[in-house]
Amino acid sequence: MTLSRIALVGLLLPVFFGGNPAAGDAVQPVAVDPHGDPLPPFARARLGTVRFRHGSAIQQVRYLKGGQVLLSVGVDGSLRHWDAATGKEIHAFTPPFNAFTGQSGFVSPDGLTTASYEQDGSIRLWDVATSKELRRLKSAVQQFGAPAYSPDSKSLAVVVTDLNTGQGIVRMWDIASGKELRDFTPSVNRENMEVLNLLNVFFSPNGKVIGALGQDNEGASLLRLWDAATGRELPKFATARRNAGLAPAFALDGQTAALTTIDLVTGGSKVQVLDVATGKVAREIEDGDGNGAATLFAPDGKVLAVIAGNQLPKLWNLATGKELPALETGDNMIASALAFAPDSRTVAVGMVGATGQGSIFLCDVASGKKLHELKGYQDGYGNVRVQFNDGGMGIAPSLAFSPDGKRLAGTGMGGSLRLWNTSDGKEWRPVQGGHDGEIHALALSADGKRLATAGYDLTVRIWDVAAGQELLSLKPPEPMQNQGDAFDVGPTAVAFAPDGKSLAISWMDGALQLRDLATGKELRQCRGHESSIHSLVFHPNGKTLASSDGDGRVFWWDAATGRQLKQLAGPVAIDPNNPPLDASGIAPALALSPDGRLLAGAGPDAGRGLKVQLWELATGKLRRQIKVSTGRSGEFLGVPGGFAGAGVPAAGLVNGEAVFSTGISFTPDGRFVGLTVDDTVRLLDLATGQEVRQFGGQDGILHGVKFSPDGKLLAAAASGGAVRLWEVATGTVLTDLKGHRGTVNDLTFTPNGHTLISAASDTTVLLWDYARALEAAKTAPPALTEAELAGQWKFLAGDNGEQADQAIARLSRSPALSLPWLKGRLKAVPAIDEKQVRRLLADIESERFETRKQAGEDLEKLAELAEPYLVERLKGNPSLEARQRLEQLLEKLGGPLSDPEQVQALRGVEVLERIATPDAKSLLAELAKGAPSARLTQEAQAALQRLK
Repeated sequence: MTLSRIALVGLLLPVFFGGNPAAGDAVQPVAVDPHGDPLPPFARARLGTVRFRHGSAIQQVRYLKGGQVLLSVGVDGSLRHWDAATGKEIHAFTPPFNAFTGQSGFVSPDGLTTASYEQDGSIRLWDVATSKELRRLKSAVQQFGAPAYSPDSKSLAVVVTDLNTGQGIVRMWDIASGKELRDFTPSVNRENMEVLNLLNVFFSPNGKVIGALGQDNEGASLLRLWDAATGRELPKFATARRNAGLAPAFALDGQTAALTTIDLVTGGSKVQVLDVATGKVAREIEDGDGNGAATLFAPDGKVLAVIAGNQLPKLWNLATGKELPALETGDNMIASALAFAPDSRTVAVGMVGATGQGSIFLCDVASGKKLHELKGYQDGYGNVRVQFNDGGMGIAPSLAFSPDGKRLAGTGMGGSLRLWNTSDGKEWRPVQGGHDGEIHALALSADGKRLATAGYDLTVRIWDVAAGQELLSLKPPEPMQNQGDAFDVGPTAVAFAPDGKSLAISWMDGALQLRDLATGKELRQCRGHESSIHSLVFHPNGKTLASSDGDGRVFWWDAATGRQLKQLAGPVAIDPNNPPLDASGIAPALALSPDGRLLAGAGPDAGRGLKVQLWELATGKLRRQIKVSTGRSGEFLGVPGGFAGAGVPAAGLVNGEAVFSTGISFTPDGRFVGLTVDDTVRLLDLATGQEVRQFGGQDGILHGVKFSPDGKLLAAAASGGAVRLWEVATGTVLTDLKGHRGTVNDLTFTPNGHTLISAASDTTVLLWDYARALEAAKTAPPALTEAELAGQWKFLAGDNGEQADQAIARLSRSPALSLPWLKGRLKAVPAIDEKQVRRLLADIESERFETRKQAGEDLEKLAELAEPYLVERLKGNPSLEARQRLEQLLEKLGGPLSDPEQVQALRGVEVLERIATPDAKSLLAELAKGAPSARLTQEAQAALQRLK
């Protein structure tokens, strides 16, 4: 398996946003945002950027291909390749539904293969460049554990447990062929009926040693090591019964291992440095009260880092066993991430405090001196904010130096990547502007000209909708600048005053501000909330506004003075016979009737279920309560924590199962309200209090609900990154707008009804031409005509991914025309002429420049067929210039395909697979007989395998 497997990057980008072209439309060029990144189908514009934006929380970042490519791995198992110089996405892979890929060991070192752990216990291997399944590993009597890849990415080792005996072994497969290479069976004491439970498997960095960590049936932690090439078990090592092994690590040469153990009685931790060849303890490092630790060798193998759960990281000189000087990092902070620079002289440490505040420090390994404190995630007041794996705020969970050591990459809020220059500690960004964290609420001015967005990067940003430009960035109030994490100080909701001159902003500490939009300065504050505010709404006259908080209170305010006029609701009522799991964080979602007479609030009804309350604003009286069917059988038991209003749900329990509501909206005529309940929207008749219609069909909790200005359409945001549109009159699903990389948290229609705006956790806002999407959804694209055939075939060779995807779809829908065309153009790749290749290799060293140049071009056309010969020649003694040419040729094999004909042929294989008729399979079978190393041959073989 070679780097050529990433060859379709940039050319075979599957149009990962989905959608169909409008009926009868000619194929149009892909629209792009101001940074040159493609917009999803039917999107008019993007506010913010997708550069280095993964879309979900990132658990790992790593450099590939000599630092040219960055890989990010999401907690959901998704992978993205990025151009490290520009931040532009090269390729994306999303795992299949119900597949677990959320561990770093599931991705090969070259970033080209990933594995998913299925619910049935099998492991599936995927080609990241094509998103195609390679093969599945499965056994009826064995359970697979976490896998590990060899450093060269050619082999996969998996912990396998025999379900009958409980004994663990390690098995290793060749990824290219799927052939099992060998088993690694740990020795056991059969007289004592010893059984080994292996927990994980790993390779040494040089690939020569394979190891597994686990426990025996008496509780002793153990480390087993083998020679990876022969399967011979190396001397074994086991800890005392009361110790738990944690984090094996290897020196770069594979001759030294380190095992951290914790004394389960005292809580103290100890690091034992082992000689791999003998299994003997070469050195012990007592680490005191470690309470959990991890170990990491510096690249040169001379220094060992110990990262303890409640301590600063410690560095040890392995030659002397002495602790190096303490690293100069923040006070009262603990380490959550650590990475050594390639030269082993510098270490990057992510530190996080008890409040969630964090920093990343670059320190000198020898002296511990602080070189730089990285300030990439500031909220404007010096507080660094980065995202934990679980979505909380803290320091980056993954750090990686570039191979040349000049840059450090880390993971941040909203699934974003951050890079710093290690020379000066300054953040490097390929593009400027936009949110750095998840956007969870938006508001549109009455004239539709300006948009406000609230994000977990602690800012509220104001945008010119028509120009797509950011006008203003508003930060938290000064007293909040040094408080807690972003969930303590961040904005929760925004609302424009009807005259567009001021903006109401609520914050997690209960502060409610009115800001002047010309200057960004605070006009006044509304005081009274004791918990976070999650919903805001202005009266059409601009004189008053309503807010709801986490205690269930609803306040009505005088906008001119900030004085509280009325309290419309009190704290959430709790049924004493059915106490809630957690009564905090309950806030009704608010909506105002079009005539400004009624305020609606949606939230939990303790002891019964969900409810909608209607207040008359003139008097403050509660006029009506509508009990809402949850769609669940059984008694409503209580109110767990959560709130409605900013994309986070209010919830009730039915038989212990949570029921969610995240938004409420009036129809334009004021006769109905739409309320989200779990994965449905309920249309309630205010005159009768009855539910008249349900809108469903979307997986996952729906976030927010909005009606179009003409009242004919209903839109709701989904956790899968889509916005669904229904016809109100019939409840029919009309279309899905797909393009966000994360959960869509809020949405709204423009007043003129021409555009739908959505904001998501991927840090961006999309403006949708939903009318065109609806038109496209009415009729499938017409069948291909003979006159269009040549044009569609030509599109397959182009570098426009969306255009090629549409051509593939049209060709596959017209097999009567496309199959004969493909038969005349797709031919099996013939075996390579060895004499020709060797002649070209000789010409590479010709004295004539033109001969050398032509030979290089001819070898490049042979692509992967010439690769073994190139490698063989490099092992000889070519001239310096020839060596450079050969290395450049091999490098090109690992990059995107540059030969349009080869790209065209590979896309033709995809057309045949979609057609899937006997004739199509027959042509695939012919292509599968070509030269074994040819990409076309391999793709044809894989397509036939999937069609079985």
